Amino acid sequence: MKKSVPGGLGDSKLAEILRGLSNPEFRELGAFLRSQYFNNSDAIIRLYSYLRKIHAKDGLDKIEKADIAKHIYPASADGAENDANIRKLLSNFTKLTEKFLAINSLLNDEYLTGSLLMRESAVRNYPKSFERYYRDVVKKLGNVRSRSTENYYYLMDAEQIYFQFKSKQLSSPEVQLGKISFALDLHYISIKLLHFYSILNLKLHYKKSIEFDTWAFDDITNFVERHSTLLRREHQSLYADYLSVKMLMNPDDANGFNDLRKYVSAHSGSFGNIEKHRMFIYLYNHSVYRFNKGYCSDAGEVFSIIKEMEDKDIPLWHYFAYHMYFINAVKYASMIGEFEWAERFIAGRSLKIHDDIRDQTLSLAGANLHFFRGDHPSALKQLLGVDYPNYSFYLGAKSILLKIYYMTGEHEAALSQIDAVRHYINRKDIIHERHAKQFSNFVNCIAKLFTVSDDERSYEISKTMKTDISATDRVWLQGLLRNSGRSGKPH
Repeated sequence: MKKSVPGGLGDSKLAEILRGLSNPEFRELGAFLRSQYFNNSDAIIRLYSYLRKIHAKDGLDKIEKADIAKHIYPASADGAENDANIRKLLSNFTKLTEKFLAINSLLNDEYLTGSLLMRESAVRNYPKSFERYYRDVVKKLGNVRSRSTENYYYLMDAEQIYFQFKSKQLSSPEVQLGKISFALDLHYISIKLLHFYSILNLKLHYKKSIEFDTWAFDDITNFVERHSTLLRREHQSLYADYLSVKMLMNPDDANGFNDLRKYVSAHSGSFGNIEKHRMFIYLYNHSVYRFNKGYCSDAGEVFSIIKEMEDKDIPLWHYFAYHMYFINAVKYASMIGEFEWAERFIAGRSLKIHDDIRDQTLSLAGANLHFFRGDHPSALKQLLGVDYPNYSFYLGAKSILLKIYYMTGEHEAALSQIDAVRHYINRKDIIHERHAKQFSNFVNCIAKLFTVSDDERSYEISKTMKTDISATDRVWLQGLLRNSGRSGKPH
């Protein structure tokens, strides 16, 4: 990552905003700044022209205010005056850029625009315009393929504005109040379900101690059951959120997972991209949980979720942990012998990994592919490209390395690695407690397998498999137990 120049543009809010603009957006910013309605400063235009050249070269981090002064005020020799002018200019430029972002966001949100026009028409008493804006907003909300929390909010808002403006003219105000009430219920329930899921997910997957009251879930359940036909038909994403919360409230019950999976698979075409992405991440995370808990004999269930996501081209590269998903996709496919699929996946999705972590991700994914294929030399070669950007990479790489050393009888090399891994794990501040415990159990087992007699190996493996270890390591140990007549004895 490039280092910013202290006191320069690179460490400013403006640079952060400009770096986030695409080239087309940067051109739109120029059109915005040239509009006299928003800006009448020639210095702002000159600054934009200068920054546009720098933006194209990706050099914002290296700019200092003195560089800007030379281009904007070349004839001025007063350093103090220049500094004050540049500070003010950059401040004004930042405010205009923020205004550009806000207006762009408004223009891209047709529901918010419609809501604001409804309010303005009501305030100015434009009844004909008001009716047109109201019908337009409600029609768009009704035609949307997937209703989200945001959609429910705008529907509720539109109905409330309509009631406030037209209440005296309504022959049956109770009908309008009923619409408002139902829209309010949908909005509240959708928010509450997302909140419930977030809390339950933290408690389940990250062992977070969070105290919260689920009293509203009984009311939500009753509401969903009363309106189940309508919700399943017209509010598929809300109903899927309901099923996802039910799944996490009883995470060890396969019925909850299967209900959500069947519903999502059957109705994914009715979801918007955001909802579709969220639901498949829910299914993926829970399938990994089920595999880690030993509810699945192999990685087939996890892989089937991954394959469905790839077949449907779900944009998982927007997932914050896409690099870990990428490695897992290759690993789970390889574990069940889907090597050709794994190779196609690597070739087709590698460019979706962020540049900063792509090489390490591809190396660890490749190491998994070659390891499960039984090609240990190629796996070891791939591991050389993993420089451990985080502890998940470290543990994943060391797990493969120790297994190879055991299977090839590299006793001394294994003991050296085991000692290094134990020191790493003892640094509790950098590794999740549960992951540290799981890997410690596995490492201790490997260490014992090198020293115990042939007759004791099966006992040590069976004992370790009763402890908390990762599913990948458990499957490998199970393979050792099945090893023909040798009970896990190394070559």
